[in-house]
Amino acid sequence: MIRISFILLMLLISQSVLSQNCCSGGVPISSNIGVAPASKNTWQTILIGDVNFLDQLLRGPNKINNDSRERTTASTLLLLNYSFSNRISADLTMPWVSQIRKTEGANNAIFKENSSGIGDISILLKYQLTDPQLTASSFSLGAGIKVPSGSTDQQDSDGITLSLDMQPGTGSIDQFYWFFYSNQFSNKTSLFLSALFQQTGTFTNYNGSQEYKTGNSLVARLGLNRNFIVANYITTLSMEFIPRKNWADHVDNQLIPNTGGHWLFIKPALTFNFSPSVLLNLGAELPLYANVDGEQLSSSKRLTIQLIHRVNTKSPLNSEL
Repeated sequence: MIRISFILLMLLISQSVLSQNCCSGGVPISSNIGVAPASKNTWQTILIGDVNFLDQLLRGPNKINNDSRERTTASTLLLLNYSFSNRISADLTMPWVSQIRKTEGANNAIFKENSSGIGDISILLKYQLTDPQLTASSFSLGAGIKVPSGSTDQQDSDGITLSLDMQPGTGSIDQFYWFFYSNQFSNKTSLFLSALFQQTGTFTNYNGSQEYKTGNSLVARLGLNRNFIVANYITTLSMEFIPRKNWADHVDNQLIPNTGGHWLFIKPALTFNFSPSVLLNLGAELPLYANVDGEQLSSSKRLTIQLIHRVNTKSPLNSEL
C-alpha cells in the first residue's frame, strides 16, 4: 500500500508558444518524466516543485536589452512509479500548472495574465534490458502517452480566452519515447544518460475551428553523481548537462514565427539520503547557450525540489515519515 508522506511546494512548466515575442526554452513536463528503475515491488512517490523564470529576450543567440516582458512558469507534479518486476515498471505523472506573464506597456503600465489548473497527465511504461543483479550497468527503454486533461479555455480578466501557451493544458494527445543508461563505477561514483523525445499531436479545436500543433521536443541529460557522507547521511552531488531542441509550432499547417530553438543547460544538484526510503533533491538549472527561432523570451534560471519516498511492498521496510 502506498504511503504518501510529503509536504511541499510549488511550481513549473513552460511550452513552446504563439505569435510575436513568444516564450520558449523553458522546461515542460516532459523533463520530469522517467524515473530510474528500482527493485521489484517498489513504490516511488515523488513530489516535484519546479519554478522557471523566463526573463531574457533573445533574437537568435543574441540577448536583446529589453526588460518589458517576463514570465514565470510553475507547477507542482506528483509522480507515482511502481516496479512490477526487476525489469518492468510504470510512471504516472500528474501536474498542477501555474503561470504568470507580465508586459510593460505605455506610461509604464503593467499588464498581467495568469492561469492555473490541472495540467496534462502522462503515463510511461518502461523495460530494463539489463539484469540489475548481474551488472553494474542499467539500460532501459520506455514509451508513453500524454492525455489532454488540462483546460484550454481559461480567460483573462476581460473575458478573452488566453493564448494556448498560457493554458494549463495543450489539447493534444502526445507520445513519449524514453531511454536511460547508468553505470556504477564504485560505491561513490556513477554516470547516467537519459533522453526523451516528445512527439506531439494536434489540438483540433483551437479557437473553435483551427488545428494547432505544438512542436516536437527532444531533451537529453548527461550527468555524473558523487556520494559523500555529511552529518552521517549519504549526500549525492550531481552535475548534469542538458541539451534541448524544440521544433516550431504550426496552426493549420502554417508555421508560427518565433517558436522553436536550441538550448544547453547545466544543472548542479544535491540529494540528501535521510534513509533508504526518504530522499530530498535540490537543483538549479542555468542556461549555457540558447539559439531561438526569431525573437523569444528564454529561461534565465530554473529551481527544482523533489521529495522522494520509496517503499518495497514485499519487504519489512517501514517508512520514517
